[in-house]
Amino acid sequence: METAFQQFCTRVRRVLAEYLPAAAPNQYKYVSEANVYTLAQRFDLSGFLPSDTMVLTEANILIGKGIITTTSTWDDAFRAFNEATQNSYALECNIPILERGLQGRCPTAELLVEIANSTSDLILTPQAAHETNRQAAEDARRAELFEEFAPKLIPGPCPGMNSYAVAIENKKIDARRQQMWNWPLSQLEELKTRKNMRNMPNDELRKIANSNEPARKERIFQGVPQDEATSAQVQTLHTRGQEQVRMGIYRPIPSEFQVPGKEITVPWSFQLLRQLPKEIITRLITMYGDNQLTEKCQETQQRLSARK
Repeated sequence: METAFQQFCTRVRRVLAEYLPAAAPNQYKYVSEANVYTLAQRFDLSGFLPSDTMVLTEANILIGKGIITTTSTWDDAFRAFNEATQNSYALECNIPILERGLQGRCPTAELLVEIANSTSDLILTPQAAHETNRQAAEDARRAELFEEFAPKLIPGPCPGMNSYAVAIENKKIDARRQQMWNWPLSQLEELKTRKNMRNMPNDELRKIANSNEPARKERIFQGVPQDEATSAQVQTLHTRGQEQVRMGIYRPIPSEFQVPGKEITVPWSFQLLRQLPKEIITRLITMYGDNQLTEKCQETQQRLSARK
């Protein structure tokens, strides 16, 4: 036969399950043997058993004092949820919203994440809001630069191809465009900078060059031969050029320059570039990029120096 204390513990357990938390009662938040025993011990059971209202009032007092605490199941679920969301919703005001979303179910990190994704009522922490705004701005900028450069760097299928060849080519193009979309934003910004600089007057370019590396850059713009690069610098140019070729930005540069209209080739050199018309220089830079061109010219310069 149950004692009065055991009967009262059953009532306490029911009150904790049916009335708390107030926003959305859930038995998994406060119902534990330790909490039930602590709350039951607060009452004199020599007469009539205390009512639900009396038990609930005392429970709220003990919760406020931190004597009655949430269960380990509840704590573990919310801790894992905050870790999964990088503490983006770790605010007290979000807890009642998540509690209502649980609808009495046992909380798990997965379930809480599902609730968070299905509601717009949760408030981000200041840090998370800042990161969200930054990411949105970065995505918008990436989309803008991608739309500007992707059609030029990765054009569509050539006219005259049959439908089968077009389908194959489109798959390759989609893969290359996806690869370009995954570039770091800084790489797309570099493309934009290079495009802007190519459209600048020489006076403006000279100002930029002089502000960065005055002595060396000024000699380049004035047509003075460049200083011979070290082997490490040539290797850096080679690495950058190959990476740009791999990503489809430029074509691989041939070992020697093909003289237009003739079946002869000559070594790349800074002297050669100074003698070529401006439109040919522009076309060479557009096809091969400055890293590959500079590397080839430096290699020729080093070979000539070694012969002296």
